[in-house]
Amino acid sequence: MDRLKLFYYILICVTGLWGCSSGGGSVIVLLPDAEGMVGKAEVSNSNGSVLIEKENEAVSVKSEKKPQNSGVMQAREFNEIFETALASEPILPAKFFINFKFDSDKIVPESKPVIQLILSDIQKRPFPQIIISGHADRKGESDRNYRLSVKRARLVTELLITAGILPEIIETTAHGENLPLIQTADDIPKLQNRRVEVLVR
Repeated sequence: MDRLKLFYYILICVTGLWGCSSGGGSVIVLLPDAEGMVGKAEVSNSNGSVLIEKENEAVSVKSEKKPQNSGVMQAREFNEIFETALASEPILPAKFFINFKFDSDKIVPESKPVIQLILSDIQKRPFPQIIISGHADRKGESDRNYRLSVKRARLVTELLITAGILPEIIETTAHGENLPLIQTADDIPKLQNRRVEVLVR
């Protein structure tokens, strides 16, 4: 059950479709996760249970009967049944990391394309919310590192606003050196910790 994604949709009066009669019923389909892995699931009610462990394997369920394995659902049939539900499936939150030069609020060259990735992700969402968190590594004084984390977070916020993102959907915070991504001893510089995290949901 670890790497499991179930797609569950109620079918109402769909005659003869995947074991559902005019009395209605449910179809449960086992899908791969985001990495393409397929787990397994046991579908049960008071009349019995069925184990499914193949990609797109389906089970039809009615309250008065044991769940019935309907075999592997073909892509065309899956799209016909679940088209509306798939269109309304929420987009999962996404997190992005932007790294900075040492003792600076200048973005390192390899992180500059991340801004466009963030903007593209925001555009996919009908009602996006954005949380921007500034961070610093442990090299130098903690007060200065806090101020650096504020400047970094503000820079990314300004870049998004300049690109057309509404300021009211952005929340900006700063944490200095207190929440390192990579644990280090004090006074050790670390690129991964000189960062802004952008959570889009």
